[in-house]
Amino acid sequence: MGRNAHIHRQMMLKRRHPDFNGEHQISYRFDFDQCSINLRGRPDAVYREDNFLVVEEIKSVLASAEAFQGYTIENLNNFRTQLDLYLYLLRLQGQDHLRGRLHLINLAESGGDKTLDCAADFERTALLLEAAFSRLLAEIERRRNHYLNLKFVADELQFPFPTFRPQQKRMLEEVSAAAESGGRLMLSAPTGIGKTAGVLFPALKAAFQLDKKIYFATAKTTQRLIVRGLVDRLKLKSAPFSALFLTARAKLCPLEAEVCQWDSCQYICDFEDKMKRFSFIEEMYEGAVFDGENISRRALPVNMCPFAVALALAEYADLVVGDYNYVFDPRIMIRRIFADEGAAKIILIIDEAHNLPDRIRDCYSPEIAYSEVEFLLASLKGKASQWSFHKNAASFLRALVKFFHHLPEAVCPVELSSSDWSDLQAEAETLIMQFNLTPSDISIVKSDPLLKFLNEFIWFAKTAQLGEGMAYLYDNQRRILKALCLDPGLRLKDTMASFHSVIAMSATLAPNEFFAEMLGFYDRASNVNLLNPFPAENRKIRIIPEVSTLYKFRARFVPKIAEVIDRIYAEQPGGYFVFFPSYAYMQETAEWIKSPFLLQQAEMNEASRSDFLAEVAKGGKLFLAVLGGVFAEGVDYPGQLAGVIIVGPGLPLYCLETEMIRDYFDHCYGRGFEYAYVYPGMNRVIQAAGRLIRSETDRGSITLICSRFLQEPYRSLIPRDWYVEEVEELVVKSRN
Repeated sequence: MGRNAHIHRQMMLKRRHPDFNGEHQISYRFDFDQCSINLRGRPDAVYREDNFLVVEEIKSVLASAEAFQGYTIENLNNFRTQLDLYLYLLRLQGQDHLRGRLHLINLAESGGDKTLDCAADFERTALLLEAAFSRLLAEIERRRNHYLNLKFVADELQFPFPTFRPQQKRMLEEVSAAAESGGRLMLSAPTGIGKTAGVLFPALKAAFQLDKKIYFATAKTTQRLIVRGLVDRLKLKSAPFSALFLTARAKLCPLEAEVCQWDSCQYICDFEDKMKRFSFIEEMYEGAVFDGENISRRALPVNMCPFAVALALAEYADLVVGDYNYVFDPRIMIRRIFADEGAAKIILIIDEAHNLPDRIRDCYSPEIAYSEVEFLLASLKGKASQWSFHKNAASFLRALVKFFHHLPEAVCPVELSSSDWSDLQAEAETLIMQFNLTPSDISIVKSDPLLKFLNEFIWFAKTAQLGEGMAYLYDNQRRILKALCLDPGLRLKDTMASFHSVIAMSATLAPNEFFAEMLGFYDRASNVNLLNPFPAENRKIRIIPEVSTLYKFRARFVPKIAEVIDRIYAEQPGGYFVFFPSYAYMQETAEWIKSPFLLQQAEMNEASRSDFLAEVAKGGKLFLAVLGGVFAEGVDYPGQLAGVIIVGPGLPLYCLETEMIRDYFDHCYGRGFEYAYVYPGMNRVIQAAGRLIRSETDRGSITLICSRFLQEPYRSLIPRDWYVEEVEELVVKSRN
């Protein structure tokens, strides 16, 4: 909307002034304090008028009619300074008779535009530039000294543990080579061999040598705690790097706001001035470690937004540790460090990288529920006369209702028009602008569900314009329109290519080709697959093929599966995790189990998960849980388990969405069943099995229950270090 108004003004000027020059680059080289500084800019319009060379900036604003009327060149200081800079550069190039012009376009419903002329203030601009150059050179010098300090200590920095675990030296070598060469590395390494230290330590040393930074992307808070422990160990050795551990905005916001209102938030007011007054940045250069807790403790008493402070510090931290979303979700990506080629200065480490494709698929698979549209429309009844925002919002929602009424009465794929959804996106964006201008005495709450819906709708509309690797379906039973990201790799490809280097690590990145495509590397990554270094005699691995977990045989074999589980427990009582492919299958089998057990619930908050883990620590019973769930991945159970039992290969649910993914990869690679079902399922199996052996002292059994583990394509995905010659060595003969 603002861009269209901008272009319209430029076209009008071009018709009116034959010598019009739009987006004309102006540049000048300054010699300052023994340095050369090139300053460049592109004013929106340059043209002659009444013997003056006019430099015009076109700015769109969002303001009430009263506020817009009060705008003057004096109270629009940022715009005025930009104009003065352009005029000053032209003056230095020898131009005379200069005039600055600011053209304002109000995008609010009241509309209007106005033109403000200003005479150049060259003396003020020269002083501003001198001060800015001084700050710039001081900052450059500070960054240079910090880099030289890090580079000096890089060779002296010692591994933070007294000895290396098996395979860690190999990890250090591979990660160093990838980081130094700007490569992409997929590192598969078994649990318990110290991947975090084996990857982060050499990456830090390479970053210090190359003047790069590190972003350590994690999926879970537990992994961030492991990184924090490693950072604390390195700091004990006086390592001078700074680190920032990001906490989600929702957990830091003192107002608990659904959507940030940066323009009106009391914790953002005078934010830049406060950042200059306080010592956060200086402490970063001195090697500080910041997290959500210590930032909040210092920021809130002085009315500073802790999350905004964290984002500001991200530019200065040598190591940033945070969620996947801050890198890969366009809605919340930290643009100040990743955009505009910023990623090229960063070594990206992706922890538990096998989780990333599903996270990206979820991110790019938003949905719109008819029930929500209907509810919001009903909530606007009687309000249309209060304020035109309500009228426009109601009209928008009625158009969506009409759209839903034209969808097929079936659960099926649908085609969406990219141009139509582009128009709908623009409408939703206009509504948000109107929303933000609604007077406070009108019945709109700033955390209104309508605002939340509009933001989510805009994201859906954007996904509807992506094209390749996307599909859309409608469920007429639930009345939900859903986007479906078929190919996460296409969404990740450009992001992965933008970084200096990428290290993707996990215990399970097999098959390598599958994960290279799902992570957006394709043929650009090297693979390192490390075998389990712990004594084979510490684990007893067995396959029980006498039952089938195929859906059509499931009811028939449930009693037999329960019998097998009871038998394993009776032979050697202790703590066992028993993992199932679904909650329904788990609950059905639980009714036949005679041994003592505890059941994972579908909905568990942090307290109930902690209670469950406390029971696991006590041992002595079966713990029934689902593959791919919170207890099957990313959790350590040191010395707590006698064994792990896995019921079936854990294939994703058979449904229209999974079948659409299957069809897509059948078309792309001819392996749709493997890509949609087998590889994700077997990855869950191997992750769950990895809960047992986490150190050289852990012992226990891993039992796979299902005949399919001996059949292709499942058989070839059994890890090679689980058997000596062939998979059949693991088979337990039937007792019947």
